[in-house]
Amino acid sequence: MNDLTLESLAKRVEALEKVFATKEPETLEWIDRIPEKSVLWDIGANVGLYSCYAAKARGCRVFAFEPSVFNLEILARNIFLNQLTDQITIVPGEFASADANTSDNAPLGAISSQQIFQQVFSSAILTNLSIGELITGIGFRVEGNESDLPAQTISEYDISLSQSPNAPGDLSATFADNRGADFTTVRSGPLTINAGDFPGGSSPNNFGWISFCRYHPHVI
Repeated sequence: MNDLTLESLAKRVEALEKVFATKEPETLEWIDRIPEKSVLWDIGANVGLYSCYAAKARGCRVFAFEPSVFNLEILARNIFLNQLTDQITIVPGEFASADANTSDNAPLGAISSQQIFQQVFSSAILTNLSIGELITGIGFRVEGNESDLPAQTISEYDISLSQSPNAPGDLSATFADNRGADFTTVRSGPLTINAGDFPGGSSPNNFGWISFCRYHPHVI
């Protein structure tokens, strides 16, 4: 089998690389016994270590099921880096196949004047993240059946993360009062959106991704 190429976007992924052959040797042994050209469902594919191994070592047709949007970007990159896009299909979580029930055009709308937005999300929607897992970026998608987000450069696009002392629906009108002690700026500076980065025309549309320059641990 040719060597696997793995994209390391977080310490967690680097750790997985180091223990790849020793962490679950029985899984590798099982994959090695799969008949060649089999169809494999990898439930909880994470960043694609075993999906890519099965596709390369046994020529499998793999369906990689992964519910965490934070893993999907790394999973997709690992499939691309190993030239396995014809063999591995990503099957994302349940929320990836349905439009949300509210629209939010603020974070990526074509706004000429400077704007500041603050959003608080319940920890109940982050249950796929483990304590200490690094948040490496954020995904948005265009509302169903809307047009592609046009190519543009936003001169200053900063994102900061923290816990909040206030629950959704019970926020203070003063932004600073909703910030936790771990308030961290995870990206800053210009943001260039290329044509096709945030596609439209479908329902639901595919997610576009904004990577962070500094990763933030999930703590709840």
